[in-house]
Amino acid sequence: MRTAPSDSQPLVRRRWSPRVLLATGLVLALGLLVQVPLVAAASSSITSAGPLNNITISSELNCAVNHNGDDDGEFFSDTACATEIAVGGAIYGPSSIPAGNSPGGYTAVSQSAVTGSGTSANPYKLVTVVDVGTTGLRITETDTYVVGQESYRTDVQVTNRGTSNKSAILYRGGDCYLQNSDHGWGKVGSPAGAVACLAGTSSTPGTRIEQWVPLTAGSRYFEAGYSTVWDAMDAMTNFPNTCECGTYEDNGAGLSWSLAIPAGGSRTVSHLTNFSPLGNLALSTTKTADQATVSAGAQDGYTITVSNPNAVVVHLVSISDTLAAGFSYVTGSTTGVTTSNPTVSAQTLRWVGPFTVPAASGQTPGHVTLHFNVRVSSTPGVYYDNATADGGSFTVIATGATAPITVTVPPPTPSPSSTTVVTPSPTTVVTPSPTTVVTPSPTTVVTPSPTPAPTRTASPTPTRTASPTVAPIHTTTPPPTSTGSDRSSNNSTPLFALLGLLALGSLGLAVAQAQRRGVRR
Repeated sequence: MRTAPSDSQPLVRRRWSPRVLLATGLVLALGLLVQVPLVAAASSSITSAGPLNNITISSELNCAVNHNGDDDGEFFSDTACATEIAVGGAIYGPSSIPAGNSPGGYTAVSQSAVTGSGTSANPYKLVTVVDVGTTGLRITETDTYVVGQESYRTDVQVTNRGTSNKSAILYRGGDCYLQNSDHGWGKVGSPAGAVACLAGTSSTPGTRIEQWVPLTAGSRYFEAGYSTVWDAMDAMTNFPNTCECGTYEDNGAGLSWSLAIPAGGSRTVSHLTNFSPLGNLALSTTKTADQATVSAGAQDGYTITVSNPNAVVVHLVSISDTLAAGFSYVTGSTTGVTTSNPTVSAQTLRWVGPFTVPAASGQTPGHVTLHFNVRVSSTPGVYYDNATADGGSFTVIATGATAPITVTVPPPTPSPSSTTVVTPSPTTVVTPSPTTVVTPSPTTVVTPSPTPAPTRTASPTPTRTASPTVAPIHTTTPPPTSTGSDRSSNNSTPLFALLGLLALGSLGLAVAQAQRRGVRR
């Protein structure tokens, strides 16, 4: 229970001894057996060498975390940490949150066994699924941990299994209990958008930190008294992006996201929860492409930057990059923090360190960069890349899908041997030949007068009759248009005329001979 604060003593939540708790529990159990049965939510835990040696998630999405060296958990009464969601005018969450709002309304669907080996390539993983009342929404929460790090990752997918679009606000928050103390200070930033509880004394903030670090854009943060944080969830409004950072109080903190979830669709938000006695903050990774657009099969380049917000140097074990399908590393192209080629496994490149990232200078993080070239895919499209680093006990935030490159179809480039030079042929102007008109010589037709029959007379002296005069008749043919056949006909006209003249001449000779024979008689 929480006791009211006095002027001389801050608010304290009393920790009961195990014997008192056991006795109290037995009494309550006996009294409730005949009334309402107590139902405890099932849970599953990721256990390891740590430093986060226990991460427990209940079937109703409570969370509990233990750090090496601490007697108590990192949240009040262990499980005062939750995933809650506001939708359709109601708030849903775990049915039991110590000193919290305990909204209830979830229906447990499933919880997986812990899988993975705890490495950065194959972290421990626990998947928990709940239905959100009768809203048609289903939450799938995936929690992962890499042994040796001081943070774990939570990915919350909200799926709309209904037939209408849904608007919701998703909350991730808790009641801080750092260094076995219920009081602390607030802090925001490092990186931007993160919110934290800090341990310390009533007069001075300490270094120990419990921090929510957003990985999905669009988050809003809140740090205040623990009950104020739970009340903000009950109010079903977005967190206000405020921090009571200058107040030493029994505090809590968290993040919220507004989600629009289409029918049949889903939205996923992600964050890290960081617990560090020394106040170690997560390093961040960014990546840019040299060119946003390149032709298929051409070369491009990437620059990876790892930034350190801490006041101490950080030694990276390695820097890794996962290339998009169809992309390949260009051997010998690495510059920056190293010039060595990476090891290549499928699409993953890994440069082995150690690489020293300088400490921050005031509010300016220290950083290292690495540049390399790639040959892009031969298939047009938009391709994304993902880079991260291994910081040992320091968490390094991966870039996620970033540095988009648009691969386009290259313009055709014909080889010189196949270049065809088209020279237009000169325009041929056809000038028609002038029409030839052949005018034949006029045909002379000689028409002889009829030959009179010879007359016998008694006179012994013959009478000489003169040959009649033959008058030529001129017939002129109109000049025809010359064609090939016409020219043939016109060329034969003089021949016909000659034959006619020969015939007439033969006829005249015959007439003259006849006349001579008549005279002789």
